[in-house]
Amino acid sequence: MMHSKQFQINQLRMKNMQKVIESLMVLVLAIFVTALLPSILVQFLLTGATNPFEQPAALQYIPVASFAFAIGYLALVILGNWSREKMIAKLESEMLESDCACGGTCGGDCGGHDLPPVTEAELEELEGIVEQALKKSNSSKKSSSSKRTSTSKRASKKK
Repeated sequence: MMHSKQFQINQLRMKNMQKVIESLMVLVLAIFVTALLPSILVQFLLTGATNPFEQPAALQYIPVASFAFAIGYLALVILGNWSREKMIAKLESEMLESDCACGGTCGGDCGGHDLPPVTEAELEELEGIVEQALKKSNSSKKSSSSKRTSTSKRASKKK
């Protein structure tokens, strides 16, 4: 069950990214349409017009329509991503609630995994083990550094 929710979360996040990229592509397309389409229409369709200096009304509405479409699509993407993010947050909270001490491998239906509290004696024992390990690593570092210095002294004497 946990893997299913994680899969859903990943899918929703990927869909968010896909929609953002689509929205950016629509905005870029709107810029190209605004910049190029009116000049192409004038060049190919209006070459035989009686008054070449008069611009048709349709050419004025093309940039407005393309940007209105791009902004509308961007607003839809923002709303869609917002709703998917809310769904992701809900799935993550459900996944955290169902997570148990066994790492979630049982799907959250395990029960009986309550760990006993750690006593002071156990904490002191663990601290002692850590201190011994640190002392051993510090002493091995000192011995390896002293070997390096004695080797470098011998090398400098040979020169």
